[in-house]
Amino acid sequence: MGLVLAFLLAVTTLSQQVTCATLRPSYKAIFNFGDSFSDTGNAAILAPKGLYIVNPPYGEAYFNRPTGRASNGRVVLDFIAQSIPLPLVPPYLAKGQDFSKGANFAVARATALDFNFYKENNIIPTSSLTLLNISLSVQLNWFENLKPSLCNITDACNLYFNSSLFLLGTIGFSDYNTMLTAGKTLDFVNSKVPDVVGSITSAATDAVKQLQIEFPKAVISYADYYQPITEFLAKPTLYGFTVNGSPLVACCGGGGPYNYNSSAVCGQSGVAACPDPTTVNWDGIAFTEKAYNIIANGWRNGLFAIPPI
Repeated sequence: MGLVLAFLLAVTTLSQQVTCATLRPSYKAIFNFGDSFSDTGNAAILAPKGLYIVNPPYGEAYFNRPTGRASNGRVVLDFIAQSIPLPLVPPYLAKGQDFSKGANFAVARATALDFNFYKENNIIPTSSLTLLNISLSVQLNWFENLKPSLCNITDACNLYFNSSLFLLGTIGFSDYNTMLTAGKTLDFVNSKVPDVVGSITSAATDAVKQLQIEFPKAVISYADYYQPITEFLAKPTLYGFTVNGSPLVACCGGGGPYNYNSSAVCGQSGVAACPDPTTVNWDGIAFTEKAYNIIANGWRNGLFAIPPI
């Protein structure tokens, strides 16, 4: 499970253009796939009812309102876009958006496995989002459907996608969570780990192979989400985080040892956030804008990505 959640795959199709000042690639667009760690509004569009990330205090640190992001502000994808600089990447399901500079296909609670897997194994998801089938393969199909609207001449498409950044991951957490909340035993879940890992590997491999066929000079980067989180939790003050008893304590939550209570979660009425959201943990699952900012910087400068993206 750690490997499923820990790595984001970045495919840099740009091989030559770099900025002289920073020696970083100069991307013209970003295309992102994943789950709640990078969703910028797709889940909120699909199933806003009962989804607590559409309520305050989500989003208030930067947007002054909830935007469908599982954070108090921006997520890693936002910081990557702003550092390039490019506009914030719009969610694919939003209407009237300009996708010429990229699109975000990530959806909170997305699974690696398709919905048919759950039907065949008599697993009834408790999340209305999982019932909609927002798996990784579905997201990749969304991208294929979008491509004709982005370019329609071979040379123009080559130039466009050769200057684009593709981010794939993280995903897999919701597969395990869906099985457990549906009442499956740990033994059953453990037996399905190869299926989840295999689904992610297959989708990632197919996507990378296709990109490498189209763009032979593509560079693949492995960008780490959880190495930095582990470091933040081990040495929070070194990174400038506030510690409220334990670095595991969530800023926004309904009480308990780590300020996380599944019956009183962040976004529900009466559940408040800490006055200074500079902790590592935002709501017991997702992280704060401060944490995501440091991760994004590490991906860009090479501290948490090989090679830098």
